[in-house]
Amino acid sequence: MRRGSDARWNATLGTASRLLPAEEWRTSIAASLQEAAGAEFVTVVTCPPGDWGAHFQMTTYPFDYADLMVQVRDSFLPRIERLGEGFRDAVARHGLVYAPLEVARNRPIAEEMRETLLAPADLEGWVVTSIVDGAGELLGALAVGGRSRSETMLE
Repeated sequence: MRRGSDARWNATLGTASRLLPAEEWRTSIAASLQEAAGAEFVTVVTCPPGDWGAHFQMTTYPFDYADLMVQVRDSFLPRIERLGEGFRDAVARHGLVYAPLEVARNRPIAEEMRETLLAPADLEGWVVTSIVDGAGELLGALAVGGRSRSETMLE
């Protein structure tokens, strides 16, 4: 498409100009899901297809749980990916919705996350769902944390 001269390009620009900035719509989704699920917090992660880990963006609601998810992102996700238990493995083994700390094969990392992140925040459960496109590429994820056990949250 040639910029400016193609009606499709102009229609696309018009549509894009009406979208909320990503931070705002991620916050709106997180707040709605947090209320609907009765969870303590929800994190919405988005990324370009095929670009997981390099450029994903993350919004946590309520905001006072953001530091917890930054610790997950910076301290735990790289280790989990290196061990082969990243999103592709999780989707293949458990489907799109699962409780990562309950099904992790690497029990020491799961217990470390439970002890260093969830327990100090008075959280018991954590459930994740991956958002994938038709080709199976990760577009984002939702993480829901709460005072209920993961199994209860899955229900």
